[in-house]
Amino acid sequence: MSTSVRSNGLASLQISTKAKSVELNDRVFGYRSGRTETGQSHFIDTFSASGKRLNTFAVPAPRGAVGLACTETGRLLWSTRIDGGFGVIRYTSEGQYLGVFVQSNYALGELVTDQDGNLYTRQAGTGLTRKFAADGRFLVGFYAGSAITIDHQGNLYGTVDYGWGPNGVHEIRKYSPTGKDLGAVVTSVGGGYQGGFGNITIDSQGNIFAQAFDPAKTRPQICKYSPSGERLPFEIPFSCLYAPLGIAPGDVLIASQLVGEDGALSPGIHRFSTEGKDLGVMLNLEAAGYYKNYAGLTVSPYTSGSGEA
Repeated sequence: MSTSVRSNGLASLQISTKAKSVELNDRVFGYRSGRTETGQSHFIDTFSASGKRLNTFAVPAPRGAVGLACTETGRLLWSTRIDGGFGVIRYTSEGQYLGVFVQSNYALGELVTDQDGNLYTRQAGTGLTRKFAADGRFLVGFYAGSAITIDHQGNLYGTVDYGWGPNGVHEIRKYSPTGKDLGAVVTSVGGGYQGGFGNITIDSQGNIFAQAFDPAKTRPQICKYSPSGERLPFEIPFSCLYAPLGIAPGDVLIASQLVGEDGALSPGIHRFSTEGKDLGVMLNLEAAGYYKNYAGLTVSPYTSGSGEA
């Protein structure tokens, strides 16, 4: 699901969350940008969980960090600029525009949803996270760091930095669904390449995957930690710059913007088992060059037989 990727000055619109049963398979959504005859354009590609590309549709340009998420009822959420401000708009999983969900005076970054349909937004640049109910009501705001993800119990995880350089302390902290700080799960001191943690995601067993600095490497790697914060074996032949991460059905780790051992940026969305086995690449072959790389990823959390409102 979705890396994935910082007052309540928000207004929200009420939406219906009543769902009907439709036959939809689990899907992976990837955001990319590219040049067209009319200038810079922005697209979301839809793939099946097995890697087949299903469709592509255009979206407005993001503002700040990329925010992309999918709800339990199959609605796709996208953060962008709207009406002189910022906000989150909704699409069906096929790309049909459904209107504005929330509006904000500030640029929104990452978006994540829980199993109850609640939406968490991270204000770009500040670490302020806001929680909204599935009907658009604002629920609570709290600080959760510069990258966020959520586990199957509805707990939120965020990355927090206390200083930089050799004495800097970097943490992945856990928060309850109401925003209560439950303490640090993973702690790292120092580290090169800016130190700290980048995008994070969590599998069904509670294991944490994070873009992190490995002292034995020259570039950040994707590292794996147990629910208690223990470093676990995980090795893939790629480093990462700002890799968006997610967990697809069957506990498949997905990642983009990976750098191969030759130093070249690898196109597409890579699929790995949570033990590090290479499961292949999802790729839009119609996209050219750099525009085969995805700056945002999310996964539909629903399965065949559940569906869209």
